[in-house]
Amino acid sequence: MIEKAIIKQTHLVKKTVCIEADQLPALFEYTEYLPFEFGIYKDGPTFFEIAPSQYQEEKQTYDVYIPINTEVASTDDFTYVPSLEIKGLRKRVPFEEGLDEHLNSMKDYMREEGLAIPDKLFLIITPVYGQLFADIIIPEEN
Repeated sequence: MIEKAIIKQTHLVKKTVCIEADQLPALFEYTEYLPFEFGIYKDGPTFFEIAPSQYQEEKQTYDVYIPINTEVASTDDFTYVPSLEIKGLRKRVPFEEGLDEHLNSMKDYMREEGLAIPDKLFLIITPVYGQLFADIIIPEEN
């Protein structure tokens, strides 16, 4: 089901990576077990931002946002992001199903509604009882 959503998260660290699409599950697993300093821990699902126009490229650039429990200083590896708010359309799907068909149905819906389709989307990947789910979020154009 496609629904309107507002996703808000505070205290994130961000890193930009360039990887092949089939490396996304490994990147997700890495973010799940990323060690932090004592007293700092991951406290929410990982957000991946990508431009869909890159899908046909050999490598894609992802902005990876990892929510943490407190403010930290930026480093050479990560940039601190105080808050992130995403307003747009969301569809939750099992990650193993593949995302292309669901993304295309979301774009069809947006065309039918006369909404602009940006070259940006977010994937929020959440493990639930051993299965991965992806929230596909296409942000509203401002």
